[in-house]
Amino acid sequence: MTVRRTLSVLFVFFLLAVSCDIKEERVGCPCVLSIYPDGSIDGNTYKSISNDILVYDFATGRKYYDGSVESDNFAGGKPCKLKIPKSSVNIRGIFGVRAMKEDGPVLRIGKGLQADSVFVYSGYADCLGETASDTLDLAKQWCSVRITFNQNENWKVSECTLSGEWNGFDTSTLEAARGSFYFEAEATGGDSFIARVPRQGDNSLSLSVAYGGDEKQYREFPVGKLIEEARFDWNKKDLDDVVILIDRAQIQVQIIIADWEKGTDYGNVEI
Repeated sequence: MTVRRTLSVLFVFFLLAVSCDIKEERVGCPCVLSIYPDGSIDGNTYKSISNDILVYDFATGRKYYDGSVESDNFAGGKPCKLKIPKSSVNIRGIFGVRAMKEDGPVLRIGKGLQADSVFVYSGYADCLGETASDTLDLAKQWCSVRITFNQNENWKVSECTLSGEWNGFDTSTLEAARGSFYFEAEATGGDSFIARVPRQGDNSLSLSVAYGGDEKQYREFPVGKLIEEARFDWNKKDLDDVVILIDRAQIQVQIIIADWEKGTDYGNVEI
């Protein structure tokens, strides 16, 4: 009995030694914050795209974590675990940055380039206890514009360029950032082109098409206005994609909700 009682006293003393008292609870003992991946994204995708996680104090703005985490943390639904001081925090995650550059809180596209396939998350977590958790809800920050031409022998498109007055977005507010955007869309077949367009702040987006033989001819299409008339929303948290069908007689704009590989057809809008 004496031996058991002695062991019990030693065990209690050990617990008291490694735990925090009430006065030290906020500062002395960190909170373990578990950030779980967005389940709509395939686990292997997290291994192939960049990530940047920022955790900062809700009241003071003090940064508790600012950097990337091992991609394996999110593979297979596993969370990323961070130890932070007990507090209420904001969480921001940016995934998929390749060529775009930071300009303060703004991500900008370089001259002559298209938007990266960037996803952003902003959230809040109460980390006043020993543990806390949050789950990413990634928002798509680019619009894939697919342009298809009904061509004939006298009207074969050789160049297809998109230009506008917005070249990035604020990662905190998701508002479009003003700046020159110019990108020659990539050919995907004999009659189709594609480009990733950044979030737009107005309807200034324009499409320039070069066609013909040795002596090229050019034609401009006010696609920003056409997309606006099709009721596309550049202020949505998740940006949709756009399909533009063009022939010599008419233009059709088709809006598709981007559900990765699955979309909802909103129908054709004849202009």
